[in-house]
Amino acid sequence: GTYRRVGSIPCPSGKSSDLDQSTMVNAFGNCTESCGWTAALIAALAYGSFGVPVKSTKHIPVHPLVLQSYKTVVVFITCWFVTLLGVEVGFTKWGLLSGLLWVVGGTGGIYGIRMAGLAIAVGTWASIMIMVNFIFGILIFREPVYDILGTMAAFLLLIVGLVGMSHYSAPKKQGLLNSQLTYGSFDDEPSKAPMEDPLTDGQITIITTTTEENQATVVEERHDEVHYVLFGISLNKRQCGILGAAMNGVFTGGSLVPLHYAKEEGFGGANYIISMASGALIANCSLWIIYFVYTVLANRVTLQEAFESMPRTYFEELWLPGFAAGVLLSIAMFGSIY
Repeated sequence: GTYRRVGSIPCPSGKSSDLDQSTMVNAFGNCTESCGWTAALIAALAYGSFGVPVKSTKHIPVHPLVLQSYKTVVVFITCWFVTLLGVEVGFTKWGLLSGLLWVVGGTGGIYGIRMAGLAIAVGTWASIMIMVNFIFGILIFREPVYDILGTMAAFLLLIVGLVGMSHYSAPKKQGLLNSQLTYGSFDDEPSKAPMEDPLTDGQITIITTTTEENQATVVEERHDEVHYVLFGISLNKRQCGILGAAMNGVFTGGSLVPLHYAKEEGFGGANYIISMASGALIANCSLWIIYFVYTVLANRVTLQEAFESMPRTYFEELWLPGFAAGVLLSIAMFGSIY
C-alpha cells in the first residue's frame, strides 16, 4: 500500500500523536472509485455468506456466545494482516466501541440464525442495517447524495423486499418437539438437553405439554405454536429468532458509526480494523466475565460450580465452521471499512 503524510494531528493534550499521522491514499495503489464499489460487493458477499457455516452447527447445542467467541478470535488474529499493507499499529477508543457493538450484535445474529433460520435472520438484519446506516449516514451525518427522495424511495423498496422475502420464506411444517428444547433442536428432530437462555436474563421459559406417565413423551404440534414467555410476552421460536436478528441489525449496523468520529483522530480504512478487532476481543471477554458473575449471583453457587456450569466449547465440532465464519467476517469488515 502507499501512504502520504499529511501533518500532525492535534490531540486533546495539545501534543502531536505518536501514531503514524497519515491517511491511507489507497491500499492498492492508484485505485479509483470502482475499488470502493468492488470492496462493498465483496463485503456484501462475505457478510451474506458467514451464516452458512453458522447454520451448519444447528445440530450442536452450543451457546451463541461460544460460537461468537470463535468468530471474534479469528477476526482478531486476521486483523493483523493489514500491517502487510504498511499500516502502523494504532488504537482509538472509537474502535473499541465498534468492537463492542459488533460482538453484541453478532451474538444476536447467531441466535437469530439458529432459532429462525438463515433466510429469515439475514433478511431481517439486512433491512435493519440498511435503515440504521441510512439514518446515520444521510440524515444525521448529511453525507451528500444526488437525489435524497430517490435514495429514500430506493431504501424503502429494498427494505420492503427483504422483509417480504423473510416473511414468505418461512415454511409451515409439522415438527416433533421434545418437552425440552435446546439451541441445537432447530429442525424437527427432538433434542435431549435442556434449553438455557442467558441472553434474556433467564426470562424465557418454555410452555410444553408432558404426561405424568412419561416425561419424555414427544409432543407433536406446529412449529409456530411452541411458545416462550419473554417479560410476560408470548413469543414462538421464530419470533425469538427474529428478535435476535433485529438486535444484530441495530448493533452491527451501528458498529461503523464510530468510524465517522475516528476519522478526526486520523483513523480510517485499514488502520481502523486493528482497533475494532481489539475492541471486539475485549468486549467478548467482558461478556464472558459478566455471564460468569451472573451465574454465581443468580444461582448462588460457588466459583468452581459456576465454572463447571459454563457452556461447552465443542472445539472438535466447531473449530472449522467457527474459523470459516470468522474469515468471512474479516473479509466483510475490511470491505465495509475500506
